[in-house]
Amino acid sequence: MAQQMQARKNRTATPERWQRALQRALFAGVEAKQLAGSGEWIVSSASRPGIAYRTDGVSCDCEAAMLGGDPVCLHRAAYWDAQGVLERDPEPEPPAAAAPVICFRCRGAEAGCPVCQGAGVASLSAQAAALRATA
Repeated sequence: MAQQMQARKNRTATPERWQRALQRALFAGVEAKQLAGSGEWIVSSASRPGIAYRTDGVSCDCEAAMLGGDPVCLHRAAYWDAQGVLERDPEPEPPAAAAPVICFRCRGAEAGCPVCQGAGVASLSAQAAALRATA
């Protein structure tokens, strides 16, 4: 009988994943420290007291990196935090502007429409204001 293996989806390093990893590192209280003799960086384990993983921010000796091939781990996030690269409280992305919608009054068929000025589309706020004005 053939063994079935599920292919694991390749993970990518995204800003969102780095932020989640940093939040996990901060919550777990891991510490990133530079060794005086070699200049290497180590980060304490979140789950195994007394263990630390060597990292340079790109590679890490933890299981997630070594066995899983994950490009993001909390140890590297802690390293980048110590370097001042990751923001602890990044500003959220502003909401996308609402797309205009088809004019409720003329459906684009009236050149002199007071709601859409003949464009056939208008923002929801403009259409809501037109409705309030007629009420």
